[in-house]
Amino acid sequence: MSLFWFERTSDTIPAHLDWLAAPELNRLAAFRFPKRRADWLLGRWTAKCAIACLTDGQLEFAEIEIRAAPSGAPTVRIRGDPAPFSISLSHRAGVACCAISTDAIDLGCDLERVEDRSPAFISDYFTDEESALVSSRERRSALAW
Repeated sequence: MSLFWFERTSDTIPAHLDWLAAPELNRLAAFRFPKRRADWLLGRWTAKCAIACLTDGQLEFAEIEIRAAPSGAPTVRIRGDPAPFSISLSHRAGVACCAISTDAIDLGCDLERVEDRSPAFISDYFTDEESALVSSRERRSALAW
């Protein structure tokens, strides 16, 4: 199995949108909130940069489409056809990462800021067993998340 990780920041997104596929431009137009739009663009830009690296730059970015599967997971299409990549996207605070594999696998990644967590957060999001391993003031809560 080959697994890669790629990261980009929001300041690397081109101002023009000609790197988006036509269906992506339609999807972008539907976003009402600027933050959601910015996060979505950053995720697409990061995924396309990762795919461009794996394909040695042989594709135009507009030929690559990142589309949500019925489950919500991102999928890759190249010139409208399913691509042989599995990806996962995450973004937080102007940074996005794309985990990508050339194998058909279930894949997940998550960006999380290392910060203090309240006891309420710990009890809401962690099992009792996980809660026993972490404390709200330790980096272990971010790692466990």
